[in-house]
Amino acid sequence: MIHQDFRSTQYHLDSTTNEERARIEASLAKLTPAHRGVIVMRSQERMSFEEIARTINRSPDAARMLWKRALLRLRQELGESDDRS
Repeated sequence: MIHQDFRSTQYHLDSTTNEERARIEASLAKLTPAHRGVIVMRSQERMSFEEIARTINRSPDAARMLWKRALLRLRQELGESDDRS
């Protein structure tokens, strides 16, 4: 199951300001459910790619690729260049 509502997940954005947090949440809301879900599973729930793969019925390599594409899209939404790693 892909997590449809990222707001239900407790964020660990302690080092960000409220303004930055709101900007990230707004950018996450613009992503597809699959992209938002894989970011939540990997970043907030700390799931391995193997766990994500089982959850979304894909291979670990496909889960990893989805995560990479989701991060790229999030960076685009945030207006950041994709050369940051």
